[in-house]
Amino acid sequence: MTFKQAGQLGGHVRESEHGSLITFWKPLKVEDQDGQPKTIPLLKVYRVFNVDQYEWLHLEPLADTRKVEPIAAATAIVDGMPNPPSIDHDGGDRAYYRPSNDSVHLPAMDTFHSSGEYYSTTFHELAHSTRHESQLNRHGLETSIAPFGSAVYSKEE
Repeated sequence: MTFKQAGQLGGHVRESEHGSLITFWKPLKVEDQDGQPKTIPLLKVYRVFNVDQYEWLHLEPLADTRKVEPIAAATAIVDGMPNPPSIDHDGGDRAYYRPSNDSVHLPAMDTFHSSGEYYSTTFHELAHSTRHESQLNRHGLETSIAPFGSAVYSKEE
């Protein structure tokens, strides 16, 4: 939020904090010198701060309006996978496939922004599991983990 917005709520930026510049633009309809309508770009620049950078600012917590619920058809696909890897919701804020023990690790469903996001991530990780010998036995990363950005990692992604 801006200095002005925080001030209206009784807040003050902590000393030595640095804000971020953001830009706002929109097309603005105006009349030229001859009274003819025309559109010009309106550009505004603001310096904003995260609410954690303020003192004396007390805000009500925002309500979490996400609705992440199971999708029956998507769940049926996951449940119907032959010889599936184990799927654990213990991934914290990461999703990954571990080839050494044929397991998929995901964040909890309710941490995703939508059901679609949850299932697209789940299917992505299940696609990695098809390289396991109990699946398609694709070669390249059977038991090792390729370093991020390597040719082997990029090919698998």
